Amino acid sequence: MKRTLWIFLIFAFIAAGCHPLKGFNYTEKNSPRFADFSIAAKPAAHDTLIIGSYNIKHGKKTAKAIKIILNDDHLKQADILLLQEMTDQSAQKLASSLGYNYVYYPSAIHPVPDSDLGNAILSKWPIIHDEKLILPHLDPQMLQRVAVIAHININGTIIAVSSVHMDIFLQPEQRAEQVENIINAIPATIENQIIGGDFNSVTNIVRNTLIENFDHHGYAHATDKVLWTYKHWYFFNKKTVLDHIFTKNCIVTDSGMVKNRSASDHLPVWAEIKLQNDSTSPAQEFASDY
Repeated sequence: MKRTLWIFLIFAFIAAGCHPLKGFNYTEKNSPRFADFSIAAKPAAHDTLIIGSYNIKHGKKTAKAIKIILNDDHLKQADILLLQEMTDQSAQKLASSLGYNYVYYPSAIHPVPDSDLGNAILSKWPIIHDEKLILPHLDPQMLQRVAVIAHININGTIIAVSSVHMDIFLQPEQRAEQVENIINAIPATIENQIIGGDFNSVTNIVRNTLIENFDHHGYAHATDKVLWTYKHWYFFNKKTVLDHIFTKNCIVTDSGMVKNRSASDHLPVWAEIKLQNDSTSPAQEFASDY
């Protein structure tokens, strides 16, 4: 039965536009890279941080995505936004329109929609280091996936933030390996950590295994209250949770999603957190090479 489901999903994704055309992987360690850190003013000190995550399909409907963010009481106050399926133009547009510093790394040129696609991190706070982590295991189109990692200075406390987009067809051990790669890329000296994005956890088994992977490494499932983030005809319109935020050494005070799919096939999710430990490593230790 499980095998039949996966065969059906493969054909459904091909029919939906994921054609087996040739793409191109950006295998350089930290390029191409797009960033703008010109937002010099830091927010006023506050007890809680709001983290949002949003897969904006192919980075196309950015104007609608901006409206969705501004119309939601939590997302419009977000300190950090983790974005997936972005182009350099869409990442720059969201950052400039909403007043964020940002860094964006495309993982590959995707054959559909024949453009760069990758992950971005937007921050109201200073980004002092960023990098691209190429994840092991190519997708069925032989395209790579990446995590974008940033170290962010929150009033002298350094936090590590990762924006992730995993492939849907990963085997459990491959997904666990990608989780471990992301966690191992974060310096142990940074205690406060946030990892979020589109994990493509279609089934309950995949989702529960993913949560167990993070739990094993001491991460909390910050968005455990989120009931669904995705539904489509090839899932028989069954609702599922593909998008998650995980935190380490943070106290989660609230979480939710915005039930509006006008900008993407995914719903944006958010988590409100308090930093539990004081990761006050000197900022210059993590200064960017750029």
